[in-house]
Amino acid sequence: MEEIRLTTGKKLLFSAATTLAVLACLEGLARTWAVEAKERPPVAFTGATIGDGKFPIRWSDDRFWELIPNGAIALDERINRDGLRGPDLTWEKPPGVRRVLCLGDSCTFGIAVLECDTFARRLEKWLCSDPSLPWQTINAGVPGYSAYQMLQTWHMWGPRLQPDVVILYAGVWNDYGPAVGAGDRVLAKRLAARRSGSALEALSPHALMGFLAGSSAAPSAPDDARVQQYRELWGSEQKRPDGPRLELDDFRSTLVEILRSAANAGAATVVIVPPAPKSTRDRFRDGDIYAAAVPEAARETGALLVDARGYFQQIEATEPVPLFADIVHPSFRGHGILARMVAETLQKSRVAGVPAADPKLLGELPVSLKRLQPKARHEVGDPLAEITADKVTNYNPEAILVECPSRVTFAPIGIPASASLWVDYRFYTREKLGADPTVRREGPARTVGPVRFTIRAAAEGEESVVLLDDSFDGPDTEVWTPHRHRDLSLHAFGGKRVSLVLETKGAALAVDWGAPLLLAFR
Repeated sequence: MEEIRLTTGKKLLFSAATTLAVLACLEGLARTWAVEAKERPPVAFTGATIGDGKFPIRWSDDRFWELIPNGAIALDERINRDGLRGPDLTWEKPPGVRRVLCLGDSCTFGIAVLECDTFARRLEKWLCSDPSLPWQTINAGVPGYSAYQMLQTWHMWGPRLQPDVVILYAGVWNDYGPAVGAGDRVLAKRLAARRSGSALEALSPHALMGFLAGSSAAPSAPDDARVQQYRELWGSEQKRPDGPRLELDDFRSTLVEILRSAANAGAATVVIVPPAPKSTRDRFRDGDIYAAAVPEAARETGALLVDARGYFQQIEATEPVPLFADIVHPSFRGHGILARMVAETLQKSRVAGVPAADPKLLGELPVSLKRLQPKARHEVGDPLAEITADKVTNYNPEAILVECPSRVTFAPIGIPASASLWVDYRFYTREKLGADPTVRREGPARTVGPVRFTIRAAAEGEESVVLLDDSFDGPDTEVWTPHRHRDLSLHAFGGKRVSLVLETKGAALAVDWGAPLLLAFR
């Protein structure tokens, strides 16, 4: 058989064709693998586990992740059909209606509060106080979002929604939190290159090389063990091996880009300096550095500024009620104050269509139940006793210290249209209280066992509703258990007269119900 000889040119052509075929096959494999990887986002949120069932999320090519429409969330609420928290939208702006678009993270979303109690919804109630000037607020906050993801949200929805006001709340945590593998901008470029790249173009940051090298260029979720390692480093030593999700300059320029783009679209822009508890500010120093970039962005773009960080610090120093549900998220009252501050800013700046209603109604000062009622019925078996001022511990004049088991019942109290009950409680775990004579007992100390703490609310003529049902198995190594804080919504009882009942059962000898406060919002 005659040997087939190929010229050098044909050999090169054949080699190139073979290489392209192999590249195409590998590209297909890589892209198939990438689709499978879309079950989890490619960005690791090291502040908490975003995909652990707390929030129904799915892959987003542009924003890494997004909320699943109609997904269930905590507090027996759901995401709407548009993937947002709040009522379903009519994307076309209704005639005569003015719109507010709130861009943010989990603080805007409203972790730990009902949707009706978020600053976005409370602001809408105030804006609509004049029926002749209808308003609509759209809560586009998504847990875990950085300023980069907020920018992508604006590009996707902003022009379509035609907002009259855009409120931006960024920089409280996610932006300076640790990146895993790559920051948001770098990862976004790699993902964009993968989506548009061919087999030849995949030869560096694209799908093929990421697939072959196993690098962070591939859009797969970071390894759980690595994410946990980064969380532990961040929580204990504030180390970020791969840097923050957004470098400080990138964070600042991203805010400027959002605010300028919104202003060019005809919207008045408001930017909130994100508040944080003192303990968080002291521990995570970069929070103050990133927060300082927010006023700079406002000055550069002419945006209205709401310095919630400074105002919250003032309140924390003078009032006992926590403004936060945890280390970063505003509580029921915190959202009321944010709504009031934004409303006051809009009013002072004479934004068109803003009502003349007093913004102070959005965030009233807390009212002590002891001030509302000098006495409450206290049951410790039989006979009944009265709780009076002389039964209140001297360390906290607002507190109620009672024996356990026991029941404390407040006579009916009028509840405002929307309100919450804030309580701080702890249990006495050993028989001898030492220096506190009000609950000292004779005999040897004994270990506390399981304790149940319940708060019920009963509107006149209706069945009681359990607001809190907490259990505790106390150790024998402490005199008092640690304080526990709860912010309980009374929204369902607005406008009614309600009896509040505290009940403790179990092996503890005493319970301290400290500073029970009614946080009112009309």
